[in-house]
Amino acid sequence: LADWIDSDGEPRAYGGEAPDYYSTLPKPYAPANRYLESTDELLMVKDYTPEVFTKISPLVSPYNAAGLINLNTAPVEVLMTLSDEMTEQLARRIIEFRRDSPFKTVADIMKVSGFEKLGFELQDKTTVTSDTFRIYSRAASGEITREAEAVYRLKTGFLYWREM
Repeated sequence: LADWIDSDGEPRAYGGEAPDYYSTLPKPYAPANRYLESTDELLMVKDYTPEVFTKISPLVSPYNAAGLINLNTAPVEVLMTLSDEMTEQLARRIIEFRRDSPFKTVADIMKVSGFEKLGFELQDKTTVTSDTFRIYSRAASGEITREAEAVYRLKTGFLYWREM
């Protein structure tokens, strides 16, 4: 992925750039050399197989420029990426805490049992608000089913929309 988004032509270890990988494909194409425009674009990146994509696509977003994790919405798997010290049990404590009392500030993490020290490290990696949302909709009537997905940013509008 790092090779897909960087602007140079030098491949990293296990990475891929145009001359050594993408140009040799049955239907050659060049890496984008920019950040992803949608999660679907991951399917074009070396080693992002449909199986890998299926596992990670609900957990990642190309629309989070700040790279901050929302304590009020992140699932366990995402919370666990915040620190090597973050166990599944600690991540679940965050989720339990926010069910009763959503985080109002990132400093509120210190109120969660087990985060008296770790909470300081997490404050510059987290947020408690979001302005971009993924919307998935499925409608069925009789034998007809339709699915759609959209990404919407407050104040800006739709960033991405597709019928599936």
